[in-house]
Amino acid sequence: MSRRDFSIIFLLFLLVVGLCGCSMKTLIARTMEGTLKDMSKSFEQEPSVDHAREAAPTLLKFLEGIILADPYNENLLLMGAKMHAGFAVLFMDEENPLWAKILFKKGYRYARNSLDYEELNKILDTGNSKKLERLLVEEYDSDYTPHFFWLADCLAGIISKSKEDTSTVAKLACVEVILRTIIERWKRGDFYHGGPHVVLGSLKGRRFGGNLRESYKQFQEAIKIARGKFLMHYVLLAKYYAANADCWACHNHNRARVEGCAYCKSGWKEWQGPRSRECSACKGSGMVGGKECGSCGGYGYFYCKRCKGTGLELALYRESLEKVLQAPEDIDPSQMLANMVAKRRARRMLENISRTFTFPKKASEDPLRRQRKITPAEEEETLKELEGVEEGEE
Repeated sequence: MSRRDFSIIFLLFLLVVGLCGCSMKTLIARTMEGTLKDMSKSFEQEPSVDHAREAAPTLLKFLEGIILADPYNENLLLMGAKMHAGFAVLFMDEENPLWAKILFKKGYRYARNSLDYEELNKILDTGNSKKLERLLVEEYDSDYTPHFFWLADCLAGIISKSKEDTSTVAKLACVEVILRTIIERWKRGDFYHGGPHVVLGSLKGRRFGGNLRESYKQFQEAIKIARGKFLMHYVLLAKYYAANADCWACHNHNRARVEGCAYCKSGWKEWQGPRSRECSACKGSGMVGGKECGSCGGYGYFYCKRCKGTGLELALYRESLEKVLQAPEDIDPSQMLANMVAKRRARRMLENISRTFTFPKKASEDPLRRQRKITPAEEEETLKELEGVEEGEE
């Protein structure tokens, strides 16, 4: 290229800058937008979890610098919200909760700035869910799904890390309003692999004020939308639903009898009297002839075969995590990183399953365990309950 040609190109460059009215930094930021999208895509396709973990902070700081140069660029702000939320969920959520909270806060700020509406900001600051619902109906439509989804996702992350901050937890209703608007009114529950259903399912799966039936429904819908290829859905189903939900076999007498459960309640610690089935061979001692009872395995009682005496959805927990481990690594090449993180997390959750569920101790190994004998009156009561169930079946 000749010096004359270079001068012409440089003059044209200055002319474009002048016509756009943008600073040099803003112009550079906008030219980098496409490159950042490619970098984000490459990051999501990274098969090495450790490599991505090391590279992510640098990528985030680079993105933050570009946003500083063009702070009103809607696409960059949405990218910032998405990538900060993604890094928090994939890496920091369990490794460093404090850092995760900081990342969620940054993502939340970017999502709010992408909307840039004073009335909305006031409502979000006060946590008035009714006003928010009305505003969403009057001022927004499905085109704003990305903005509000990442806003809700980041706000939910902040709340999960701020359980002692009542003012922050009070905004949980706002998160639900946004997610329900996306799913029910805007019909965009399919956004980001069923993300709205997953976030709502995670919120409903928690014990405090949750709705476990709805949690299960939301997770199943998300899995259906992603066609089972976004493996993190199964991990979150296990973590937020299965680890909290009561075993269905123990609550359904007809099925419970088939499964081998004798009318247990929601957890083996609550079992007592006729609601537990004592082993007739060892009479609850777990020992026969100085050896561990072969009939009950030394437990002294027969527990629900589905939950193994935990009273929770242990079977679904294991099934979901094993499904993640058995899935091909390239089940979805576009989401390789998230799926590899899901596999690593599923393996760790199965290894630490005894920390999540409380399994009954063997009577043969616990001499201090109270051995309570079933009285004839209690046995008669159990028989009456069985007769009542059989009449109901007919």
